[in-house]
Amino acid sequence: MPGLSTNASLRRPTSEVLETISRVLEPYIGKLMARTAPSAQCAELGIRSAVMDGSQIEALLEKLGLALIIFLGRDKAATVVVAMRQAIESLGETRA
Repeated sequence: MPGLSTNASLRRPTSEVLETISRVLEPYIGKLMARTAPSAQCAELGIRSAVMDGSQIEALLEKLGLALIIFLGRDKAATVVVAMRQAIESLGETRA
């Protein structure tokens, strides 16, 4: 999905990233899908660490954005991806 990419040096706790994504997605795809889709995509991407870096976050947002096109259409999916990205970037920074 086109848009501003997540800063590669960004690091956020995986649990907080998934919770934030779920909160943004819930109004669009419902609570169950909003909770399970991000976790399933993390597993598919091989993301299992407690902290995600910017490239992992961006890969997750890319996969979710492509799936959202089916439910929301290309323009609305892009808008939701931007909202997810902004919400994640506003979380507190994690230092490794």
